Amino acid sequence: SFVKIDAQKLKNQILKTGYAISGNNPNPIYQSHFMKIDYGKINMFSIDGFRIVIMDEDYDDMSYDDKRFILQGQSMIEISKIIEDKDEFIKFGYDDRHICFMTENTIITTNLVTGKFLETSDFLPKESDFKSVAKIKLSDFKSAVERVALMSSNKLIKFSTKDFLMNIESRNDAVGDAKEIVDINLEGSDFEIAFNGDFILDAIRYIDEEYININLVDSLSPCVITPENNKNYQNVVLPVRMR
Repeated sequence: SFVKIDAQKLKNQILKTGYAISGNNPNPIYQSHFMKIDYGKINMFSIDGFRIVIMDEDYDDMSYDDKRFILQGQSMIEISKIIEDKDEFIKFGYDDRHICFMTENTIITTNLVTGKFLETSDFLPKESDFKSVAKIKLSDFKSAVERVALMSSNKLIKFSTKDFLMNIESRNDAVGDAKEIVDINLEGSDFEIAFNGDFILDAIRYIDEEYININLVDSLSPCVITPENNKNYQNVVLPVRMR
């Protein structure tokens, strides 16, 4: 049997969670899209070993109870491409080995991936564990990271805070150092942490709010980046150990 769901919501959810699908890791889990359905809510996420992106979305008239699918990541990206702007709904159904998506003009059936379904609670720090929460204007943060990343010889970017300012720095032994400063609203302790700059830019690429929150436990624990007003969209990036 098929159920009919909001096509544009599904497309948006696939695109916002698809960037963490690995393109070169042979482990099929890292090339997969995870999808969990529970009474009108779809939880979708992907993981590549260095980052995780998770998004919850509510859907009307979704009657499935606690269904879990491991989907081929590239197939899900292709499914997002067949959803046109004019499409209001998409139908989908499944059996033990396949999942099928159907628009007015196209049907895509793809094999399910066998393996253990991952639970995001095993990877995510609890909200109560966060020692620092930095609220930053997204446009200022994005442009600063992009400029600093141009100078980095190894994609490493260091972030540190003091007096409600964030320093964003990179180093290139052949050319020199780069440093940007952005205003923040910081709750909790000052911090110093480093990340792969490409991963940070990927994490904020699909956020469409004015401000983001960067949530940190310590310099060795995963960082969680969320839109200020939507904790259901979580972009998790593992830090790089600083020398």
